Amino acid sequence: MELLKLSRNNRKLKEVARALELKRSAVAGFDLPAGWTCPSAQDCKSKADRVTGKITDGAECKFRCYATSAESAFTTTRVMRWYNFDLLRKAKTEYRMQELILASLPANLRIVRIHSSGDFYNRAYFNAWNRVAYLRSDITFYGYTKQAQYLENASMPDNMRIVVSAGGRNNDRAPKVARAHVVFSKNQEYPVYTDVKSELHVLTQAGDFGLLIHGTQPAGFYKRLAQGV
Repeated sequence: MELLKLSRNNRKLKEVARALELKRSAVAGFDLPAGWTCPSAQDCKSKADRVTGKITDGAECKFRCYATSAESAFTTTRVMRWYNFDLLRKAKTEYRMQELILASLPANLRIVRIHSSGDFYNRAYFNAWNRVAYLRSDITFYGYTKQAQYLENASMPDNMRIVVSAGGRNNDRAPKVARAHVVFSKNQEYPVYTDVKSELHVLTQAGDFGLLIHGTQPAGFYKRLAQGV
């Protein structure tokens, strides 16, 4: 049986393990192709071509998704994310996706970041992860989503900790769920992070917060930002 591939080289995941005093092997991430699996993305809508890595920004894109830039720069990253997406699409049904995810999670895992790249591309896929969280109560699953409608009235176990990534087409859905905002300055009414504290904030479900803009952007982006354009 082909299994999904987990990400273990993410810098923030290493820092999460250190902050929580866990073995590095106990923390992992799971990723899908950015943009291609993000049907509700708007402000950050961008994607890298599966073969060439060339980036295409969406018509309403205000800033480029950092995960797209990584896929464009690193072929191995892009290949791994598409491999995962292909396996899930081949599984098709909620139950078969659930079984595939379960089989792919090592026994020693304690923290899983769902989607540092990609999103819950349909409800069956979201439901599969939610069911996995019930079945693997020894693992804390966390992440961000622009599919806010899936969180609305969702019955999630305590170890499934998902926040809404603001700036999507369904941003007004699930109003009681905490939101992560990409911001251009630290002058906000909520905490703004540039480091692993953002991950720990989601893990502790501590309310709204900001992520300072980062990553590779289109030419002239930061100059226009400094000029307030």
